[in-house]
Amino acid sequence: MTLRALIFDVDGTLAETERFGHRMAFNDAFYNLGLDWYWDESLYGDLLAVGGGRERLEAYIRYYRNESTRGRTELIDKIHETKAHFFKQRVGMGDVKIRPGIARMFSQESWEAGLKLAVATNCSITSLTALTKQFFQRPPEEVFDVVVCGRDLKNKKPAPDAYQIALQRLGLEAHECLAFEDSYVGLKAARTVGVPTVVTVSDYTRGEDFDGAKLVVSHLGDEGQSSVIEGGEWAAKLPDDGIVTVPWLQALYAQQHRN
Repeated sequence: MTLRALIFDVDGTLAETERFGHRMAFNDAFYNLGLDWYWDESLYGDLLAVGGGRERLEAYIRYYRNESTRGRTELIDKIHETKAHFFKQRVGMGDVKIRPGIARMFSQESWEAGLKLAVATNCSITSLTALTKQFFQRPPEEVFDVVVCGRDLKNKKPAPDAYQIALQRLGLEAHECLAFEDSYVGLKAARTVGVPTVVTVSDYTRGEDFDGAKLVVSHLGDEGQSSVIEGGEWAAKLPDDGIVTVPWLQALYAQQHRN
């Protein structure tokens, strides 16, 4: 078995976007548009069970405000558009932090190993572009070989569409790829199509059921910043420094093939 590509989720996986990024940008948009809505941390955590920003707005209106969404498409679109503006602003101000190990894997290890990089996410291309320009000074198409985001999806995670499209565009089989996710929703999407998955638990997903993940850690680790192992069949094989590296993953894949 040979590892040929890494497929990354975005929100909570590439960066801690939810608590001080998307959540606060939604609240900025509500205030800007004169709405008396506010999503506190607990409420937003509940809404994360719904994939996609527009879908979360619809769920909030239906189930938390007990109102109909009929005839409110224009309002929802306006909120989402305004929120995107404020999210970009917050990313630019440094409110959203890249997660440990991401820059290392992207800038050096994946390139040296000749692996393809893909992103498979529910998030919008606007949000993804804000993040890659902030962290890598490049647009998504110059960071990733394949980009699959909300605009490409008929059904968002936990549906498997994002991974099905990513595999098709990569021209690879599921077992040749490794997914990186932070949530049960993302893990389910990846596992449905058979992509092995590493979970890096985020602020909002700690405590979720990650049964079936190959490895569950607090993050990928960096020099002087070891990850905390939380589960998975690969946990016992992780190096003592607690850092998930591309060479280690390649060796693990090669060992499994020999066995």
